[in-house]
Amino acid sequence: MYAAWEVGVWKALAPHIRPDLIVGASAGAWNGWAIAGGAAPEELERIVGQLLEKEPARRIPTAEVVARRLVRQAPGAGYLLGDGNYDASPLFDDAAEAGYQLVVPMPDPHTGKGHRYQSPHRLRCFDLVRDDFGRDLQRLRAQIERTFGNAVSFGGGLASLPAWVRGRERVRTWVWAKLLINAVRILEKQRLTTTFAQCCCASGLCGAPSPPRGTS
Repeated sequence: MYAAWEVGVWKALAPHIRPDLIVGASAGAWNGWAIAGGAAPEELERIVGQLLEKEPARRIPTAEVVARRLVRQAPGAGYLLGDGNYDASPLFDDAAEAGYQLVVPMPDPHTGKGHRYQSPHRLRCFDLVRDDFGRDLQRLRAQIERTFGNAVSFGGGLASLPAWVRGRERVRTWVWAKLLINAVRILEKQRLTTTFAQCCCASGLCGAPSPPRGTS
């Protein structure tokens, strides 16, 4: 629930890696964004734990509820990209308070405003998604989701952990193995496996002795 397992994975990996790029989809996008914003694993764990404790089992918090609690933990500046599930004035206001302009697909500008409170940041989003810059942002979001989906949807991808993968060591081994499988898959698809093998052997990673200097 709430992509909680991802928090456990990050807690196990955080002491060992510093990723150059963090992506995610659905609730995982908020985890990734909070991590990129500097949220400590313990802080994410606390937030998810509060969600699990306070919400009755029969009432799963909406994406908006989870997002509002996470957005407050990673103040910064820039644009937040989301799907239509995050089109809510309170979330637009929380994002703005944290330093972000939330950008989501919007309905027709003549509909969806109703008689309730409308965040000025939501009203700005109506204009943003209809100019070139806003369309570029939406295309970027689609590209990020396609790239992440490619990693998680194939047979060996980083799908939800099976029931027997519990404990830090198993989670770490599982994730590392999946990343390696995906790397090999990409290398083979792009016909780079020969070059990869040559590089590994040249560095001694494959177990074979490195060629003497000055030889090929």
